[in-house]
Amino acid sequence: ISSITAGKGNAGDINVTTTGDISISGTTPQSTKPAILGNKSSISSTTEGRGDAGKITLDTQGRGKLLLSGANLNNSIEKDAVGNSKGIEISAQSVDLKQGSFILSENDGQGDAGNISIKTIGDISISGTNTPSTGSILQEDPKLLVISSISSNTNGKGNAGKITIDTQNQGKFSLSNRADIVSTIGKNGIGNGNDINISAREVDIRNEGSIRSDNSGGKGDAGNINIK
Repeated sequence: ISSITAGKGNAGDINVTTTGDISISGTTPQSTKPAILGNKSSISSTTEGRGDAGKITLDTQGRGKLLLSGANLNNSIEKDAVGNSKGIEISAQSVDLKQGSFILSENDGQGDAGNISIKTIGDISISGTNTPSTGSILQEDPKLLVISSISSNTNGKGNAGKITIDTQNQGKFSLSNRADIVSTIGKNGIGNGNDINISAREVDIRNEGSIRSDNSGGKGDAGNINIK
């Protein structure tokens, strides 16, 4: 599902509303092949020209879960584009990201990346892969490691968006197996990073899970990391 502007004008918003689950999967349940090596499913709104990318909203009205398995949510300003992205907003009973799934808000052109907001009344789980075994295709090529991620970055001229994760003090937040949450100013970025705010009943980070806010060689200030 995509909404794109490649000329002059704004891309439209994408709204998905249910009273049950939302499942976006890029691999079959029987597959042992990492999603990064296969096909990914996606919902995206991007600008490739002169105009804003639309907002992506997924809402199960607190009744259903959101599952991303080998899938992407992408709200981006592409290289040479001028405009803002409006961000990604998720409201669900619980959220589960795995098999190389990512939620991304990014500026590679000129403009501000949108905010990412995830609100639940249950658990939020983000999981990548375990350390690959000797002789596996992932061991032979570390670039193929399956890393699930939530990130808001600026690699152009403009600011990164804020990342907010909130279980409303009811659910557990877990980050495992190389999964990460990142706000980055890239080496060509001119702008500021933004805050990463996590609020949950319990927080569990393990097996090389990471939360990072950094400047990787651009011009600007990294954001704060707040965990409550």
